[in-house]
Amino acid sequence: MSAHNFGMNLDRALRMGFLKIRDPLASGTFSWHNQGIAYVEVVTLTAESRALPAATGFAPGTKLIVDFKTDGGDLTITGASNGSQILDTVGARAEFQVVDVNGTRTWKRTDVPLGERLRQSSTATSGAVEGIYTRLAFEADGSASGSALRAFTNVNANIGTARGAHISLSFEASAGGSETSGLGTALTGTLHIPNVASWAPTGTLYAGQFEIFSDGTASDPAGLTELAVLCLANSGNATGAADVDTDAAIIAITGFTPAADLTKAITTAALAELATPGAVGLKIKIAGVNYRIPAVPDAEWN
Repeated sequence: MSAHNFGMNLDRALRMGFLKIRDPLASGTFSWHNQGIAYVEVVTLTAESRALPAATGFAPGTKLIVDFKTDGGDLTITGASNGSQILDTVGARAEFQVVDVNGTRTWKRTDVPLGERLRQSSTATSGAVEGIYTRLAFEADGSASGSALRAFTNVNANIGTARGAHISLSFEASAGGSETSGLGTALTGTLHIPNVASWAPTGTLYAGQFEIFSDGTASDPAGLTELAVLCLANSGNATGAADVDTDAAIIAITGFTPAADLTKAITTAALAELATPGAVGLKIKIAGVNYRIPAVPDAEWN
């Protein structure tokens, strides 16, 4: 670096609060000696990686800001304690900071991407790995309410598809190389009952809840092709879905004792005592056809 360029960079750092460093190019390691905030613009020609320098050489609080200037392929940034960080959209940004964890300095990604996709990867072979872990604790009595995670999508124009949240579990198409030896689930909702005999709850508890909420008196879904509180779908490739159909159950219930007399739940007898068809029971739709599931009070069973 020439004395002239060094002076310009130093002046920029003093005026703007950070030092701009050069892109080390494919498979390179970011390098600088400033202990404050470093900034770099990265250009990729294909899928490439960059490495964070050893955190031991930097003081806690040192920051690195990476801007994805030109996207010729995904950018993978390695060396962070929370796994490899992947930028796949031009203009995306990642911010890293040196933190001291039990006497060991390490790089940690600290930004929350806004309007961007956060992609991470891990080569861990044991232990728990979280892409994002957020935890909220209420520490004072009162009437406060809150959520550890809240997702809300507003549709303010005519669009194609909208979801409040979409959570997926996917497996690599590799024979014998991507199975889970234990549980695999796209979404888990766990309601914890505390281990204390004197606990006396007075409210309403659900492990999960689905609802259709009408905003006002004019809320009228007439005209929709279909409306349901819950959709249980077997979708995807038609051939694969047909194979799944031969093996999958609609609902799997575990941990509850079934009724001793199962014949009360399975019958071909005519339901002569029920009112006009379509007027009694919980309506469900299977393959476009409406069905009813009668709910019978325990006292009415013979």
